[in-house]
Amino acid sequence: MRLMRVAPLLVLTALTAQSPAQIRVYRNSQFGFEVPIPRGLYLFRPHEMNGIDHGRQFFFKPTSVEDCNNGGCDRYIEVDAYYNTLEDTAKLHDFLEHECTVFGGVECLQPPEDLKVKGLASESARVKLPNGRVELLVVTQAGRPTPDFDASAPSINYSICLLTSEEHLDADLRFFRTILKTIRISPPN
Repeated sequence: MRLMRVAPLLVLTALTAQSPAQIRVYRNSQFGFEVPIPRGLYLFRPHEMNGIDHGRQFFFKPTSVEDCNNGGCDRYIEVDAYYNTLEDTAKLHDFLEHECTVFGGVECLQPPEDLKVKGLASESARVKLPNGRVELLVVTQAGRPTPDFDASAPSINYSICLLTSEEHLDADLRFFRTILKTIRISPPN
């Protein structure tokens, strides 16, 4: 009889112990940034491009890869970094325009206030996507300039993006602002 009262607690403890521990901080040593992951966002490891870790997506809804296969990965925050090697993205404003038009396919619109990376020159925009989705972009640059490319431009471009819907914008924006306030960027030399 006593075992019957304790059994639910043992099952609950076992389930908690078996669930994968969520990574609380994502660190990217290749491009020198780390992102504390607010509770309620889930990190998934995408395929790395040519063995280089350019960044990650933090999803709002899914708790497993299967959730993505069932349409659960339609809202996320993405943090990416790339070497600054194109004329089109050498300057900060040009980088923002590139992010709006190349990936969003439309022009940069006025974003909500105070979207910036703490401590770095940043620019932000809102993109209204054709499928009714909303994308908020914040871009910044850091790193020692590369003399053989452009001695006046930082060597790394960083992009932080929120993809959401109008319905979830206010709630998701709180997570986005938290990441913008807590991300630490210190590129390797």
